Amino acid sequence: MTTWSDNVLGLIFQFYGLAFFSLCAVTFALPKFYTVLKFARHLNWLAGFGLLHGFFEFLCLQRLPESTSWLDISSIGLLIASFIMLLEFGRRNWNTLTASVRLGAAPLYSLLTVALILFVYPADEPLPKIELGVHYLLGAPAAWLTAYVLLANDSGGPTIPSAVSHPACPCLKAAAAGFAVYGLLTLVPSLDHPFSTSGLPGAGDFYWLTGLPVQIPKALSIIVIALSFVALNRQAGILNQSNLFRVLNTLNGFVYRCRHDRQWSMVFITEGV
Repeated sequence: MTTWSDNVLGLIFQFYGLAFFSLCAVTFALPKFYTVLKFARHLNWLAGFGLLHGFFEFLCLQRLPESTSWLDISSIGLLIASFIMLLEFGRRNWNTLTASVRLGAAPLYSLLTVALILFVYPADEPLPKIELGVHYLLGAPAAWLTAYVLLANDSGGPTIPSAVSHPACPCLKAAAAGFAVYGLLTLVPSLDHPFSTSGLPGAGDFYWLTGLPVQIPKALSIIVIALSFVALNRQAGILNQSNLFRVLNTLNGFVYRCRHDRQWSMVFITEGV
């Protein structure tokens, strides 16, 4: 790319990396005990994905002027670890949603390892092709699996009861759409690799088609996901509170909470007392 984006490519990579850090912060801050969001207990995997992938993008920024072997190896290690985090979030939620077809860790990762070896071999320069194969065989499927499990949650399956799921539906749909788009954009790595002759798309091809660096739509999709989880947190809190009051109103008596002081100051008491 020899246009305006060359002058601001460093800022674009910083913006992209910070988008992942924001996803990490939002998902890590979400409470993991929401009864209406059963997948919340697995959100730490999603937070780990945001943290590690944010560091990966900042390493890619360091690789722009001139890459070294240790930068390449460190970047690939972070890339694999981050996509494994994302895949684990999707895999564990998949196993929560369905009992008929379960995704075991050992067969799944064995299959992915064999597929990656077949993708890379033979290669004179294995590191760039490993990075490309990780995007194709690990990153994109992990993002699409995550999009599916979020949509399955939205449909009122065993994770969110249909009677109370409707306020959270738009948030889940937006997050699922963000992951679906991100999975599609993952097929275009942020850095160009010397395999354009094989017909695989690169960052330069994306810029030629759209006039935008691929990092911008990727970052926007991650920001949409993060904002969706912020809204989901608010909706889930409202649902939890309404469910609590619904249970309290069915009790034959009243519920109260007071401070441990001389006056037994009341903090909360149900209505009708």
